[in-house]
Amino acid sequence: MAKITQIYKAVGNVLQKNTDLLVGKTYDEMVVVLTNTFQNFTDANDKKHWYFRLTYSGDVFSEDFARAMATSCAKFPEVKFWMYTRSFQFVHILVQASNLAVYLSIDPVNIELGRQVYESLRYKHNNIGLAHLGEPKDIKDVKFVKCPETYGKISNTDQRGACSVCKLCFTHTDKIQLRNISFKIH
Repeated sequence: MAKITQIYKAVGNVLQKNTDLLVGKTYDEMVVVLTNTFQNFTDANDKKHWYFRLTYSGDVFSEDFARAMATSCAKFPEVKFWMYTRSFQFVHILVQASNLAVYLSIDPVNIELGRQVYESLRYKHNNIGLAHLGEPKDIKDVKFVKCPETYGKISNTDQRGACSVCKLCFTHTDKIQLRNISFKIH
């Protein structure tokens, strides 16, 4: 993320502005900000493009923020939301929004805790998965799919991002479990 904000200075400014809209706010204020953001998104985009990644850079900074995200996502059931998080203590709240795909971002440093949280929730919620940086050689009993963008199978173009073609990170239903994904790079 640091590399992107160094190359594209405006990205860092937008991320900071978005953060400033939420940090220090009450739960109710955060719900208003998020709901308005999601409403503006749906108003400005064709329904076939209703997928929205949360926490582009950064993470879940409080329990109220987690609750506000889950509440606000649930207000837009036709939008496919997804996020990657290392804030494992809030995942049980986030997965309450069935249209929010929640990935536990794991690596050798936090793999055990991430696995514990994943195992405690995966049979109750189809919208939880593991996102592993690199080849998950240290996890033998879990199947991972390689991210086609970071492994060079699908490219971003000026017309569309690779995620809009793949859709793997936000595809799950009440019958289909979210897939675990390995990323060559994050």
